[in-house]
Amino acid sequence: MPFSSSSSSSSSSSNHHVKYDVFLSFRGTDTRNNFTSHLYSALIRCGIITFIDTRLERGEGIESAILKAIEESIISVVILSKNYASSPWCLDELVKIFECRDKQGQKIIPVFYHVDPTELDNQTGSFGEALAKHEQDFNEIIMDKVPNWRIVLSRAANIAREVMTPSRVESELIEVVLKEILKHLTYDISYGFKNLILIVLDNIDDYEQIELLAEEHTWFGEGNRIIITSRDKSVFQDRVDGIYEVEALTEHEALHLFRLFAFRESHSKRDHMELSKEVTQKEWRSKVKKLGRIPDKKIQNILKTSYDELDSHDQQIFLDIACFFKGEPIYCVVRFLDACGFSTLIGLKVLADKSLVIMLNEKVDMHDLLQEMGRQIIRQESKEPGIRSRLWNREDIYHVLKKNTGSGAIKGLCLDKSKLEKISLPTRVFANMNGIKLFKFHNFDSNVDTVRYFKDVEPVPENMVFPEGLEHLPNELRFLQWHFYPEKSLPSSFQPEKLLEINLSVAVLKDFGKECRELTEMPNFSSAPDLRMIDCVGCISLVEVSPSIGCLNKLHTLILAYCSRITSVPSIKSVVLLNLAYCPINKFPQLPLTIRVLNLSGTELGEVPSIGFHSRPLILNLRGCIKLKILPDSFFGLRDLMSLDCAPCLNISQLESNISLITSLRFLCLVGTDLESLPSAIQQLSILEELNLCFSRRLRSLPKLPPHLHRLDVSHCTSLQLDSTSLIGIQGYWGKLFFCDCTSLNHKEIRSILMHAHKRVLLLAHAPGKLYKEFNTSSKNHSVEWKRKFVVIIPGNIIPKWISDQSSGYSVTIPLPPNWFHNFLGFAVGIVFEFGKCTYDAMGFYWMRLESQFKSNCDHTSYSISANFNHLTQTTGSHLQGKQVLIWHSKDFFFTDKDQIVMDNMCHYNECGVRLLYINDAINPENDGNFFMEKSCFEDYCNYVEDDEPSSSYSFIPPEQAEAKSFL
Repeated sequence: MPFSSSSSSSSSSSNHHVKYDVFLSFRGTDTRNNFTSHLYSALIRCGIITFIDTRLERGEGIESAILKAIEESIISVVILSKNYASSPWCLDELVKIFECRDKQGQKIIPVFYHVDPTELDNQTGSFGEALAKHEQDFNEIIMDKVPNWRIVLSRAANIAREVMTPSRVESELIEVVLKEILKHLTYDISYGFKNLILIVLDNIDDYEQIELLAEEHTWFGEGNRIIITSRDKSVFQDRVDGIYEVEALTEHEALHLFRLFAFRESHSKRDHMELSKEVTQKEWRSKVKKLGRIPDKKIQNILKTSYDELDSHDQQIFLDIACFFKGEPIYCVVRFLDACGFSTLIGLKVLADKSLVIMLNEKVDMHDLLQEMGRQIIRQESKEPGIRSRLWNREDIYHVLKKNTGSGAIKGLCLDKSKLEKISLPTRVFANMNGIKLFKFHNFDSNVDTVRYFKDVEPVPENMVFPEGLEHLPNELRFLQWHFYPEKSLPSSFQPEKLLEINLSVAVLKDFGKECRELTEMPNFSSAPDLRMIDCVGCISLVEVSPSIGCLNKLHTLILAYCSRITSVPSIKSVVLLNLAYCPINKFPQLPLTIRVLNLSGTELGEVPSIGFHSRPLILNLRGCIKLKILPDSFFGLRDLMSLDCAPCLNISQLESNISLITSLRFLCLVGTDLESLPSAIQQLSILEELNLCFSRRLRSLPKLPPHLHRLDVSHCTSLQLDSTSLIGIQGYWGKLFFCDCTSLNHKEIRSILMHAHKRVLLLAHAPGKLYKEFNTSSKNHSVEWKRKFVVIIPGNIIPKWISDQSSGYSVTIPLPPNWFHNFLGFAVGIVFEFGKCTYDAMGFYWMRLESQFKSNCDHTSYSISANFNHLTQTTGSHLQGKQVLIWHSKDFFFTDKDQIVMDNMCHYNECGVRLLYINDAINPENDGNFFMEKSCFEDYCNYVEDDEPSSSYSFIPPEQAEAKSFL
């Protein structure tokens, strides 16, 4: 619309839809062909959008449109003529006009056309006669309206007005009315627009630029569109109707674009597909190699535009991330940079809004080209690396250390020592680097949030040696990480007042501080009051922990895992994460109420220490506590315990029913216990998501399981016999059920599991959520990823027949109908396989990645679905025996350009099958998930282990010329 209200009531009127500037209310028989028509023409000439009812007579259907037009107008001009009150329609309009004035601040301009205003106020003359006639009409509807009509007429008489008298010229009155209307309207940009418009505002970096052109959405009227592009997301915040973030092309889309221009074809041949991949991969490898040596100036200048718009505070944060923190957890970045005086969270938001960083899966990341741009900025600080602010390059660091050219300009130094040649260094090599705040010499990634397993780790030969010892470290250090620290003590001159974290993992540290070098305990930490983390995992020479750590009020994390000589730990005031895994602890400290993560795995504790009551989640790891026999009653008072791991605690033979009191429990691991059954109260753990009982060989039965259980692993429970009600209580549709090597399951129990799996597959297929059909280019949060998958593994050698297309080996070819993707819900896969030799990690898990590819012979399009899952073994020598049946469904599947599956010797595939799932498959997910199975499918289960095949009326999609091949 061309105008907007400028009156004080504009704020109230902005909440309703505006379509017209002016609504004209008039009596047609009095003024249609004279005053009203002349006024309307004048309004149109001024570009004022005006509603006028041009019909000579009204039917019953007209009223709602008229009333709606009044609501959608800024100003109502009421032309009160001699016969105005004789029309019930006109009076109803006047009532609606005053209603809009009261509710949304609509402006009213009354014009008294050859009428004395006192006639309205006193309701005499033609107005009094008309109202009296309405009252005598004996129409109940009309009679009920008369009191309201009288009120609005009196109100109209008391508004400032213009009066048309016999001596006044009409044109003069029209000019006065027009000026009064324009006084309450202001011009906007769409003045004179007659058609819908599209405006594109490109590269906006300040919202003021938008306000100058389009301050209000309503300025352009209904149906018009404004598209704004910007590199800064904050420009749009709470000010636009929607935000679309442009994503990078997927690999499939990028190759399609390449083929479109390289071969001038939208559907390429297979040999062109291979050539496209070969050319692009070779070209990209060459380009990346060149960019690492000589960055492309044009690209760098474009990327640097966003960097130059940052203030110095945010520029420093960006450079630290580019040089040191790409891929690091957000909390680590925030902790370090906050300690250096930055407002990190605010800075990260600014960088994310400008698309300079990405915060995904609780980590900070950025594009490789942006990282290279940031590092190039540092390189340009000086040709001499020792005068730059940040060092990360191996050659540069080697040069600075070897030539001893370091300076106070260096703020951070980060190096993977495994890539450094052996070098002998002088005692005061760091003496000139007094400004360093970040000092990171690492040999492997270290994550303080997980248990580290270093049973077989030996101190590696140190490639940084100090023949005469190390005498100096910078006192400005906030973060000190030195894996395999080569000295027996930190320098006596080091003053750690500003130190926040110290990580000397797998070191041979014997002394900390100024005292005797022969001390075998950790000396006084009181000189480091801000210390928040101590990580000495694998420090096998460390004998005693200093009582001074009890004075560290800011200590958050203490990791002493695999310190094989530490037998006791003093009381600690404020620690949140305490890791004492595989320490020979015989005296346990008094734990603070701040404790949230407690790792006692592999210790020789015979009972769980007193933990007390907590108001926040707690994670407790008792894995491998072989002397632990029972969980005390006080333990079940931990209502906020989220995770409990007691694997393998062979001496635990009974689980108390009061475990149901731990109402926050989500993860329960009882691997390798002597339990014969679980208490029925376990079903009261309403938010329990994962229950692991594998290798509990005495386990004979399972009760009814909790409703939100998503992962159940009872593999190698060789005595287990499954009750038919055990799985009934599970309400979810995604997750994993592992019954591998459950050799005591009978045919009926296996049928029950398969029926449950069929139901879960169909429930997941019909579950809310879009079917993902994108190339998987970014890492996903594991728990989120699994909410779109279902897997079950049972002992057996027959794929259920509802998975209709089956073949021996690991591939199957199936017919596809035309428009096969219409109403498509995903793939269901069945496999019969045997495990071969497995690869185990240090925790005793073997990992399995399952991937299926679906390839169309028509256009050579390929799709892929995949899943990762692990399984715990008691020893690396044990593995699954016999054939297993796997049923699998995923709502996620991705474009892929692979032409073959990489097979390994971990599994031997006997048979495979696939079923395309569609909306009309037999289930009603909205009726509490009630399951309607076709007769043929039911017979399939009943005859699951029988030799004769049942007769089947089930028919799959009719075959067509198109075919799809599935590789497993």
